[in-house]
Amino acid sequence: MTALFSDGFESNDFTAWTSTATGGTGTLVVNATRPHHGTYSAYATGTCSGGYGTDYGYATKTITQANIVYARAYFYFNTLTLSQWKALHLIYLEYNNQSNATVVGIYNDGGTLKWNLWGFEADAWFGNLSSVTPTTGVWYCVEVKRDVTNDQNQLWINGVLVSTVNVAMAQGANKVFAGFPGIDATVDDVISLYFDCAVVADAYIGVEEPAEPPSLQVISSGSQRKLLHILDLMYSSPEAEDWLRRVFNPDVFNPEVFW
Repeated sequence: MTALFSDGFESNDFTAWTSTATGGTGTLVVNATRPHHGTYSAYATGTCSGGYGTDYGYATKTITQANIVYARAYFYFNTLTLSQWKALHLIYLEYNNQSNATVVGIYNDGGTLKWNLWGFEADAWFGNLSSVTPTTGVWYCVEVKRDVTNDQNQLWINGVLVSTVNVAMAQGANKVFAGFPGIDATVDDVISLYFDCAVVADAYIGVEEPAEPPSLQVISSGSQRKLLHILDLMYSSPEAEDWLRRVFNPDVFNPEVFW
C-alpha cells in the first residue's frame, strides 16, 4: 500500500489539504476537543436550512488521477439528527465533478440510520444501503474504494466490508472530499461531527493499529514496586501476574523478582 496523502491534523490547521469550503450554516475547524489519534481533529457542524447543497463544511485534497483509489478517515458523530429518507454525505471520491463520483454517507431508511454507498457515473445514479447502523458517541473507521479498473465501489466500516456496488465506470478519481460535503435533509436537522486520521492510498488501508502499551522499562523500579503492590492488594498474585504479562512486555516483567 502506497499512501497518496495523509493528515491527522497535527498541524492544527488544514494546510495539508488543497482547500476547504463552508456554506450556509456549515462550519469547519481544527481543534483539540476530541482527537482520534494525537492532539487534534477536524470538527464540522451544520443545521440544515432546506434542500441539498445549501449547508456544508468539508476539506478537499486534489491528487493525481488514478483508476484505483482508497480513502479512509475516522468519524465521530456528536449530533446526528437526520429525518426519514434524508442523507448525509461524508467522503467523496470523484473525477473533477459529481458526474463521476463515489460517495459514502448515512441515510435514514424509514427511521433507521444506515451506512450508505452510492454515487454517479456519467450522471447515472447507483447505490447500495448497508445493514449497519451508525450512532453518536463512537469513533468509526470509514473506508471507501473507487476502482475503475474492475468497475467496483466498496465500503468498509471498522475494517468490515459492508457494501459493494459493481457498475461500469469510465473515470478514476482525482479529488477527495471529507467532512460533510453535502446534506440532503429537512429544515433543522442538525449535524456535528469530528473526523481524523485521513489517508488516501492505492490499496486497502484498514484500521489503525492500537498504540503499544507502555513498557516497564520506562517506569522506575520504585514505581514498578508500587504498581505491583497495589495490584497484589487488588488481586491474588497469579491474577496480577497474568495481567502484567498481558499488558507489559513479558521479556521485561519477571514476577520472580517482585513477588
